[in-house]
Amino acid sequence: MSKRTGPWGRLFPCLELLLINVDMKEKKSASLLQRILVSCGAQAKEYGGCVASKIPEVEHDMCLKEFLALKNCTQNVIKGKA
Repeated sequence: MSKRTGPWGRLFPCLELLLINVDMKEKKSASLLQRILVSCGAQAKEYGGCVASKIPEVEHDMCLKEFLALKNCTQNVIKGKA
């Protein structure tokens, strides 16, 4: 479990990758993560639903459209555009 994502890192592993690029000035990662989850909840639900519907036949890029929407939303929150 990363200090950056806390327990959410296990639930949303993609957040771990996205938060790597966060400016080190962002000391309140819990606040950032909260903003991401509030702003990108719909995208996270779509991505999670897509992955859950494919279990146990999980494949690379199987939910790429949903992942890219979540990634885009998350990056916009990080950049302050959301």
